[in-house]
Amino acid sequence: MTGLTNEEVFSELYFSKKAIKEVLGVTVRCWRPPYGDVDNRVRYIADKLDMRTVVWNQDTDDWNWSNVGMAAIRQNYQTIFNRQSAGNFNHSGTIVLTHELDNGTMSLVQEYLPQIQQQFVGGVMPVAMCLNNSRPYIEQEDYLYPNYEQWMSGTTSMSLAAPTAASIASLALSPTSVPTSSAAPSSATAAASGGAASSGARAVVSTSSRASGSHASSTASATHKSGARARLAAGSTAIVATIAVAAYLF
Repeated sequence: MTGLTNEEVFSELYFSKKAIKEVLGVTVRCWRPPYGDVDNRVRYIADKLDMRTVVWNQDTDDWNWSNVGMAAIRQNYQTIFNRQSAGNFNHSGTIVLTHELDNGTMSLVQEYLPQIQQQFVGGVMPVAMCLNNSRPYIEQEDYLYPNYEQWMSGTTSMSLAAPTAASIASLALSPTSVPTSSAAPSSATAAASGGAASSGARAVVSTSSRASGSHASSTASATHKSGARARLAAGSTAIVATIAVAAYLF
């Protein structure tokens, strides 16, 4: 992205947002720079398009599994788990980068998800929940998600009020509020390592979306601090990574 002109950066972001809107009906407000290639100029253009820049601070390097072997990638996951156990993420959380490139990367996510859920409190948390944003899209009247406190208490979905004459055309969400645990905040997380949940540790993870034929990779889940990590409540651990609802862009 940093090698593009201002006009090209604008086009990548604008038309990626447009493509997602046409397919999913939502206007996303965050994006993940491919390869983490971003600077203040690109951030500024994204900001003017109402797009927060989401970057990561932990990388599984799962995209390279076919070259270095699965054992090396599993060690990367374990390293993240070890850092969580050591308390490295207790205050600022962590954003972990994974990919949905092929069967190899997806099988790794499936393999480690149970471990992640056991070790971290909070589960696989969308970026919006980390920022306590229950209405992450421009279409705020149509979509409602739990806030941070609700998510941590086990509520993973919300319901909108019954349609009125003015909102009959809006998309209605099913009234399901699904607790992940009847006990206090669940020891769920998302993204790395296995072990008992460490005290106060929370995780937020997901997989990133890469643009196909486009430099910009947008995420249709939530927003994030421009070029920064989610700052959660003190003592929390977040393994985030932008959950990509719109997998591949045009």
